[in-house]
Amino acid sequence: MEWAELDGQLALWRGDWPSAMKHYQQLERLGQKADMYESVWTALIGQARAAETLTPQRAAQLYAQAEEYLDQRSLEMPISTGRGTFLGRFERGTARYLDLLVSQGQHAEAVQLVRHARARGLWALGLLSRANTLTGERRRLWQQALVRYRKTRQELDYLATGATQDATALQDENKRVQQQRKLELLQQLDQTLRELGTRPLEKDFRRPQPGELMLTCHPRAVRGWHCFVWDERDVQHLQVDQMDEPHLDAALAAARAKLQDARRLHVIAYGAMRQLDIHELPGPLAKQPLDEQLDVEYSLDLPQAQPAPGATGRQKPKTGLLLVDPQGTNRYSRRAAEPIRQAMEQAGWNVIAQATGGRRRGEYPGKPQEQGLLDSAQLRTQLGRVTLFHYGGHAEYVPQGGWLHQLHTADDEAGPGVMLADILMLEEAP
Repeated sequence: MEWAELDGQLALWRGDWPSAMKHYQQLERLGQKADMYESVWTALIGQARAAETLTPQRAAQLYAQAEEYLDQRSLEMPISTGRGTFLGRFERGTARYLDLLVSQGQHAEAVQLVRHARARGLWALGLLSRANTLTGERRRLWQQALVRYRKTRQELDYLATGATQDATALQDENKRVQQQRKLELLQQLDQTLRELGTRPLEKDFRRPQPGELMLTCHPRAVRGWHCFVWDERDVQHLQVDQMDEPHLDAALAAARAKLQDARRLHVIAYGAMRQLDIHELPGPLAKQPLDEQLDVEYSLDLPQAQPAPGATGRQKPKTGLLLVDPQGTNRYSRRAAEPIRQAMEQAGWNVIAQATGGRRRGEYPGKPQEQGLLDSAQLRTQLGRVTLFHYGGHAEYVPQGGWLHQLHTADDEAGPGVMLADILMLEEAP
């Protein structure tokens, strides 16, 4: 396979397009035979590059085929092993396809490509957010997964209780079993999402509303960025040489007419664009920040849920949970608890306040509801009952990403606190 790829690269460098096509077709056959996903993807991109000069339409088809191949393989990659890292290596194929679409003036298709590729690593999370809309066999599979998850999670809680009570000699074995069961739990969840995974269509992505603009950007294959501003009528392409605030602000000057007519700017940030405070850009309309000229909102841009037949939305009461310093290690965060609680109540929330440092004595008007320290199981239960959750404490960030990020609770020295998976598996998360 290495020789087929090298021969293809040399043929591209010489401009020998027929030879390059032949070598990359051979690489695709070999990659499929050995189930080497990266070789198959490289072969499709190589064929597309070979076709660009002579048959651009065929090149677009090959680039689209490479994108579909990534869709399929991304669903097979467990979230717990870092799906975003896996997909990041293949950005250059999307960039080349994007360059081709822009060169042909296909700006609407280019926007859909960018949104689709950007959301690829988040489809599983999108599916979790749409779980209540599943029907038929897919609904049954999801309900079975929920039952399995909750049963195994209860086993983990039981093991965590034992970890604090067992003799020292048994504690290491208990922790080993906990880790094994936790990994099994997350593997089951990944398997369910693979079974339920579907490729989102254009109709699944949010469309601009009247008076609303959308903005997104994606790197070019070599240097610079393609940016797009669009409303319900059409798409405008902007070229940005470097993704920083001065260059993006200058590019937006070309969209002055659209910005003047808009009431809201919906930002779908990607890559280095996420580091910019777009709402603070001076903008082309005046010498004041954009968010003083129109509403600016940032979006995760997940594919949207389509309501299940006969489904009706129910409004949950405005109940908030305030959890501050659950481990008792940060007195500074406890100082903020009372002002935060007051702000929440002034906004109309019925607050269940939770903080360390001793319970308030006596009875008096306005005294918040208080409980003892919340352990992991109790917090998960409360999260399923409230509509707003404010957490002021320590969290554990897992570099490879996925389900393993967690919030610390009062008892998580014995077992896992509240994992990201716990929150996403709630029927309704706050």
